[in-house]
Amino acid sequence: MTARASVPTPAEPLVLARATEIDLSARETAVVFDPVPPPRRPPQKTKAVKGAPPPVPRTRIVLRDVVAADRTPAYDLFLVLEGSNVFAPTTTAQPVGALELFGGTGRSAGSRQQGETIAFDVTEAMAKLSKTRGFNMRYLRLTIVRRGVTDASGAEAVPPDPTPPEIGAIELVRS
Repeated sequence: MTARASVPTPAEPLVLARATEIDLSARETAVVFDPVPPPRRPPQKTKAVKGAPPPVPRTRIVLRDVVAADRTPAYDLFLVLEGSNVFAPTTTAQPVGALELFGGTGRSAGSRQQGETIAFDVTEAMAKLSKTRGFNMRYLRLTIVRRGVTDASGAEAVPPDPTPPEIGAIELVRS
């Protein structure tokens, strides 16, 4: 009888929360995450190399199926933790990054960029937010804000976006 060794597959990313049907027509959009139930079976762990430290789990915000028109303005992303008390609302925010890839070089005017997947590492932001007293994932939001531009006089204006980007889904993923 011969012995067979099974090689574990790398651990799959674990989706913690998901949001769908995101509408970016307003200047500021608060995206509410719906928790995703954990898998029935715990993910299989890979065998660590002897003497090597275990890998540090990373948390990411993943934007799936992003479609944008040419010359779409930039958007800033923030993780926001809202307080649980509606009578004394408190909000804590951490910057995540910016969607600036919509400048559109090499595309004809009016063309739309096809569905891309964009990921932002939010491990440090989540670590800071988790230290907040009363931290609860149910109160975690992603705020997407259209960035204003400064004109020659120094005044900030927010350009209208007649064709805002479309995002198929936003996921909070741990890997």
